[in-house]
Amino acid sequence: MKNAPILSEEERIFLSKVINPYRNHVTSICKRQTPYHKEYIEICAITYHFLPDFDTWTKYKGMEIDKEYTLKELGL
Repeated sequence: MKNAPILSEEERIFLSKVINPYRNHVTSICKRQTPYHKEYIEICAITYHFLPDFDTWTKYKGMEIDKEYTLKELGL
């Protein structure tokens, strides 16, 4: 679907709260995959921040693996 939001409203609210303390330093957010059939969110700022992993295709379904998204692209 063209122009469909990448994140669900729940995901957008959660990530917005997580990055809020260092929002001005975030350069990108990326979904990564582990070799153990799990995925996790990587937040690139001055340093890297990783959120706990989750089962594949259960969250952040609109994000592609290893694609870096700007805050604007994610509606954050």
